[in-house]
Amino acid sequence: MSEAWAPPSRRVKLSPAKAKLVRSALDDLVHLGDKGVQSASEPLREQQQQQVRRNATPKRPPLPQLLKGGGPMARERAELPVYRSRSAILDALRKPVSLVEGQTGCGKSTQVAQYLLEDAARTKRPISIAFTQPRRISAVGVAERIAAERGERIGHGAVGYAVRGESRQSARGNALLVCTVGVLLRILEEDPSLARFDVVLVDEVHERSVENDLLLLALRRVLLRQRRQSEEAARRSRRAVNRTNAAKNATGTPTGTAPLPRLRLCLMSATLASDYFEAYFGQQLRLPVPRVRLQGRAYEVTTRYLEHALAETDHRVIPSAPWCIHSAAARRRAAQSDNPERVALMPQAKVAERFPTASPAVLDALRALDLTAINVDLILQLVRRFVSSKEAEGGGGVLVFLPGSGEIDEVMRVLIGVLASPDGPVRAEWVIPLHGALPPHEQVRVFQPAPAGVTKLVLATNVAETSITINDIALVIDTGRVKRVRYDASTRMTRLDDVCISDAEARQRRGRAGRVRAGLCYHLFPSDAVLVPATEPEVLRVSLEALVMTTKALRLPHKASDVLSSLPEPPPADAIAAAVRELTALQALDAAEQLTPLGRLLVQLPVEPRLAKLLVLGVAFGAVDETLTIAAALSLRSPFVIPLDAMEARRVAASKERFARGSQSDHLAALHAYQAYFYATPAGVGDRRAELAEARSLSPKVLGEMRALKADLIESLGEAKLLSRRMRSLGAVEARARAQ
Repeated sequence: MSEAWAPPSRRVKLSPAKAKLVRSALDDLVHLGDKGVQSASEPLREQQQQQVRRNATPKRPPLPQLLKGGGPMARERAELPVYRSRSAILDALRKPVSLVEGQTGCGKSTQVAQYLLEDAARTKRPISIAFTQPRRISAVGVAERIAAERGERIGHGAVGYAVRGESRQSARGNALLVCTVGVLLRILEEDPSLARFDVVLVDEVHERSVENDLLLLALRRVLLRQRRQSEEAARRSRRAVNRTNAAKNATGTPTGTAPLPRLRLCLMSATLASDYFEAYFGQQLRLPVPRVRLQGRAYEVTTRYLEHALAETDHRVIPSAPWCIHSAAARRRAAQSDNPERVALMPQAKVAERFPTASPAVLDALRALDLTAINVDLILQLVRRFVSSKEAEGGGGVLVFLPGSGEIDEVMRVLIGVLASPDGPVRAEWVIPLHGALPPHEQVRVFQPAPAGVTKLVLATNVAETSITINDIALVIDTGRVKRVRYDASTRMTRLDDVCISDAEARQRRGRAGRVRAGLCYHLFPSDAVLVPATEPEVLRVSLEALVMTTKALRLPHKASDVLSSLPEPPPADAIAAAVRELTALQALDAAEQLTPLGRLLVQLPVEPRLAKLLVLGVAFGAVDETLTIAAALSLRSPFVIPLDAMEARRVAASKERFARGSQSDHLAALHAYQAYFYATPAGVGDRRAELAEARSLSPKVLGEMRALKADLIESLGEAKLLSRRMRSLGAVEARARAQ
């Protein structure tokens, strides 16, 4: 295996004063990291650090209140499918590890934790529960729903929540803490035994994100450690019993019986691979892992596919439209993709064989469509058809799944421009975007009911796929696309690819309808499309450097290869070794594979460690905006268009050369292109940005994605205390850059 790559050496002469300045700038940042950079949930982390310093057991939260009659929403709760399995769930959760599997809409996310709270109140045994959700919006939504069903104010009763940048908890502690996986991982960093919790519920465990897999690894280690400690305590007790000839030990435990681990773990999902997780925990702990399977949703969801949508809307594909296989946009997408998923360019007879009941017009449309593109016209037609139908009269809303925020903005403009009116059934203020970059107070708008006679239209990424419940959704339009993180070994960078969803994701999206009434779902891919059963675990798709850094931040003992080999899906050993060499070369790890002070800074930033170091150096040298722009460009595709022929290739090359300004640097070319598009060209008047993009072979979509990623990175730099408070916004950073 070759050594980790490093840039070619260059001789750079620095005056003693400049060298001192460089050392001072980096020392200041490293000193900040060494003091303990606070991450997402700052109040939570500070509390945990104080507890560790005191070496004291955290205070127990108050006993949950016993609700009279089951609370203000007892009737609605009793109608959920999960209610019929309440006793079975409580029995299973008395074991160290349990599995709960239930289809979307059965009520497990809001009810299982409540059953534990109610059982604790009834038996007068205090309880402390951590309940993880994959995203901020689902954590906040689930916590608020549980609090509402208990008739309590969030943070003032039994229920609190903690997500990145926001925490609502009682000073006395809450019996139920709903949090993101990342927050619980931070708690584990400071309290490796999770002494403050009795039960950990992990929802949507099927998503197999890096954070979820690391959490499962850490929880299994906690349970194993507790099991071994219990067995050792039992052995000491037996020796004491033998010495005293007593029948029982001092705690009353019968001789020969090893106490079970104190912490209890429950894994929950709509598409749980029960056998897999039972083996992962049960075999190591040498304990049975009970399962509870719940019935599905209360209302039927009718499922239709692309050929049905085309027939019902009488859709025609315009040759110049970006979703037509013959368009220039489609050819560019094909140039970027190794495996374009499409039905087009098939012989008519072949398509007719696949869809024997389809009309000639539908067959023509199927042949002409590029299935990797978002067909905005078809979405518009389906929404318009629903709004004008009798189904919308019952107050049902529409949920459209789109791959990213750029596509959400595009569809939003079209829907508002074509359908919205001040007094009509579609109004601009009720066309609501939903994606991870939105702050929590904007995300929760999707839960608000629309006024009578108005149809709520929610345009969402996969953040709406799991855990959250938008009760009034009657129609789901699933484009079948998602942005997936993938590691590009050729560029050694992680990027977001627009790919087809899995079968498990399709079922989750379909399940967003049919919560309070019969629902309808259009999947905008053919009915015979072959979907992979489930998403490949993220740990196999991301940079191992970032993964190693995260495991080191958790302070898990042993070498990285030993730790990562215990993951549910371990990566190759030689790849782990290469990642450790790379991180050592970056000075993020020391010779003992521990995080250096610089490494503790880099692990706070949600990009590749090399890009994270670029950002830290940008802060040190006062080049924040420049390094942010370059890091965003390296994380995404080039802001220059993909050429389709030799003539366009010459235009793109000339544009790059002009933007590089003689530097022969692709990075500087991307930086100057971004600055010309956003800084030198005002938006609006005469659509000058569009004219610049056309003239200089730029991609407005990629440039917009770069700007959105810069905003996310600025938020992370602020949380790491690397930016002053007045510079923790995209507007402030770019305003200073324009002024310079």
